[in-house]
Parts: sequence; C-alpha cells; structure tokens
Amino acid sequence: TDTNFTSGYTTVTVNGKTVDKTDVNWTDTSKTNVYTAKYKFSEEGAYTLTVETTDKATNYSSVTESVVVDKTAPEIKVEYTPAASNTESSETATDGVTKYFNAEGGTKATITITDKNFTDTNIAVDNDFTKVTVTKDGKEIHNGTLTWTQSENNPDEYTATYEFKEDGAYTLEVESKDKATNGSSVTESLVVDTKAPEIKVEYTPTASNT
Repeated sequence: TDTNFTSGYTTVTVNGKTVDKTDVNWTDTSKTNVYTAKYKFSEEGAYTLTVETTDKATNYSSVTESVVVDKTAPEIKVEYTPAASNTESSETATDGVTKYFNAEGGTKATITITDKNFTDTNIAVDNDFTKVTVTKDGKEIHNGTLTWTQSENNPDEYTATYEFKEDGAYTLEVESKDKATNGSSVTESLVVDTKAPEIKVEYTPTASNT
C-alpha cells in the first residue's frame, strides 16, 4: 500500500533467487493504492519469500516470510518385538485379528512415522496432531500421544513404543496429521496369549477299572 508505488522498484525473491518481473503482475484493482500480485509455489518444499519495494520518494520497506508446501501424508509403520508367533491374512482373520503373540511378557510395538512436517501435538480440534489409541478386550486403555524420538540418521523419521504386557485382545490405532494437515492412519488387531491349551479326556461309558 503506497500512494507512490512503482512496480519497477519492487523486487520479489524466492530462496534467494530474483523472480522475473514479468512473472509478478502488480495491480491496483480497487483504485485505492493497494497493489497486489500473485506468485505460485507449485512444488513441494521449503521456501523463503522476500518482497522489497522502494517508492518514488525512495522510501524503502521489505517483508520476508517462510513458506512450506507439503502435499504428502505421513507414512506410518508398526513393528513388534518379539515378533508375532503366528499371523493370518486379513481375509481369513477371526474378528480382524492378524497377529498372535505367545511370548512371556507380551510384545512391544515400535511405531515409526516418516514425514517432513511431523508434529506430536495432540489437539482436540481438526488441526495437526498425532494420536495413539489402544483398546484391550473392547475397553479403551490409552488415548493420546506417546514420547516420540527423532532419528539421528533421518530427521524426517520419528519413533515411539507401546508395550502389550498382559494376555488379551488388543486394537492399536495410530493417527497422524502433519503441520500441513495431511493425514493418515493405521489400525491393527492383535492377541497376546501365553497360556497353552488345556486338554482333558473323558470316556463314555466310563472305565470299568482303573
């Protein structure tokens, strides 16, 4: 906004590179000395946008903003230690259970989320969040975030763990929405069962002598 604005003295740079003046068309459509122009960030990435202008009276001002374009949803992966003692396909699974664990002490799930703009903030409204929900035998036992650790080898990779220590039927749901509100989720059903089957034999008619 300036009564003595001139586009010839206005420069737009993106990531340090000057944008060609023919790609930035300044207009005062309302005839109120408010000039606007559009620039499209078409590819994913982090950008620094700087606008510098000097009016006809040589008054100078500038604005710098940081912009991120992110169209990619978080990638979620779940691994178990110890691994499942038996697995079934989703087509043949009973009650949707695809993984069975028989190790004493249950199993530990390691959840890995890969995203350039990950956030572990748990927000109740439709915004950016990462939430983990766990049920045991149909009852919710965890609903919220976990402690996430950033990988030293990959800054876009974050991990957290959750332990299933007791026998029971569990569901694990991981929901992640990044700072650009791209969202994804994973739901898994598993059973921890450390008890061997009990076998009993009975005879009819009963033994005449034992």
